[in-house]
Amino acid sequence: MRILISILFVMLAFSVSAENTFPKGCRAMVIHGEEITITAKSNRLIYIHNISSNNMWLTHPKKDPGASAGWTTRLQAGNWSALTIEKGPFILNCIESKPGHEQQIPCMSVVAVCKWKKMPAPKNDDVQTYWVAEDMSLPALNAAVDGRGFNVSASEEE
Repeated sequence: MRILISILFVMLAFSVSAENTFPKGCRAMVIHGEEITITAKSNRLIYIHNISSNNMWLTHPKKDPGASAGWTTRLQAGNWSALTIEKGPFILNCIESKPGHEQQIPCMSVVAVCKWKKMPAPKNDDVQTYWVAEDMSLPALNAAVDGRGFNVSASEEE
């Protein structure tokens, strides 16, 4: 019982500290277990932060990948990626990457995810799902996202 309580306190402290690192205007999402499940009724901008000390891959499982572009992206320790989602649910898996070894791990233990409460989408952007910017520090990610017309800097000031 003590071990379970200790784990719960660690997870609570972990989620509070992760939430404090999000840009203003980006609301923390709860991650349950193995995968990130992004729910959205309309277009949303999502930030994903690798809070572990290991590099990883984020993958989107597809039943029939065919000739479509892949959804796998690298996310180094401490870095961020931004994804825009047309609508959910959209699922991502976390693959830990160490030299000579890769394995799927529970996302809840290695990433923090937030969803912008207002979609600061580019005016001429078709509604679609794609990686906006990948594997960067938070300041570089914000600049790259702004450069693609999302204007998150203005959203942070509200």
